[in-house]
Amino acid sequence: MSAYYASSSTAGPRKPLGKSSPLSNSFSLIEYDRDLRFLIMDCPTNNTIALYLKEFVRLNVTDVVRVCEPTYLRERLETH
Repeated sequence: MSAYYASSSTAGPRKPLGKSSPLSNSFSLIEYDRDLRFLIMDCPTNNTIALYLKEFVRLNVTDVVRVCEPTYLRERLETH
């Protein structure tokens, strides 16, 4: 099973989530509509946030919402 993610219909072709990502088992994709997609993931830590940031760039992620207890410094996302 392959999952795909792009932040908007203007972002270009959807990019696969899969073996190319070291975090591939950490992501779940929910697509509600052509323009509404959610990438749900486990909690990054200060040690792994760099991997997440790299994937966010690759997947054209535009917004991040934290709904769990802080496990990483928010500033790492704000400065990226």
